[in-house]
Amino acid sequence: LLSALSFADARAILKMLKRDLAEKIRSILDKQEQRIFDFATADFLKLSPEMTAHQALDEYAKAAKHKEIVLYVYVADPADKLLGVVDLKELLVAGDEAKLRDFMKDQVIRLHPENTLKEAAGMFNRYGFRAIPITDENDRIIGVVPYREVMNLKHRFLE
Repeated sequence: LLSALSFADARAILKMLKRDLAEKIRSILDKQEQRIFDFATADFLKLSPEMTAHQALDEYAKAAKHKEIVLYVYVADPADKLLGVVDLKELLVAGDEAKLRDFMKDQVIRLHPENTLKEAAGMFNRYGFRAIPITDENDRIIGVVPYREVMNLKHRFLE
């Protein structure tokens, strides 16, 4: 509740609380403002838009056991610019010769390194994704945040 108030109002309420309780609440407020990039992983599958579904599935079979994020394939150009995302289910039902660029979702919901844990939790609640990519100012994919990381922390720090 305090996080929704102005800084002055929150500070006034914190001053009325017992010191140990106020310190715990300050800690919680600080944690929800942590940058989401601190919780990102680089263990995700990134493939070329020119790859066929068959090639992508072969690559997936080899690479997935070493990756943390396996429900999505991120489609990027050679400079790592995020072009789209493919859900594993879409990959499995695509025709073998279909290129990723032809069936990827190119309107990608993404986070930026300066987004907070609180903002990421809101996006997960809103969209229901299992992971959200993080891109830099040039739309290069620099990490992916898993749902479980954010929501586990949300339950500990944000509520």
